Amino acid sequence: MAGEVNWYFPTKEETQDEVLFKRNNSIRDSKRRKDMKIDGMYALMILNSDYSSTSHEFLHGVAADGEFMKEMLQCSKVEVVKDAEDIEKVVKEYCEKIKSKKPKRLHFHYSGHGVDNASVEIDPEQKIDEKTFVALNPTGGCMIGSTGQLYSVH
Repeated sequence: MAGEVNWYFPTKEETQDEVLFKRNNSIRDSKRRKDMKIDGMYALMILNSDYSSTSHEFLHGVAADGEFMKEMLQCSKVEVVKDAEDIEKVVKEYCEKIKSKKPKRLHFHYSGHGVDNASVEIDPEQKIDEKTFVALNPTGGCMIGSTGQLYSVH
């Protein structure tokens, strides 16, 4: 059955050959499912490793993260975007692209620099009410685009 995970724990009575045979069968079954895509399962992966801003170094582990996640998301239709400058634009365009396909599940994965942005810029003229101002910049936990642009995860 698609999506089913069969955990295998060897018993004390099994020989090493029996254990290896069962594990190899499990691996073969997993590889057979690899090419099977489940309808309605989508994944967007943003892999930012190369930053043009001088305050963010190249991230060597992002490519490996991407390969690992692709393997984990093998039943989904995966789209990979590398070194996205404007993360918000990429996410909105992807959602618009798959909206007509009526996705059942969307997995979002981001590998790259992040920051907890505690400074909030406001314009005193932009108010929701007397005590609530509109933030002009992303705040809290943020992903960082390849040019240094912040995208709030909230």
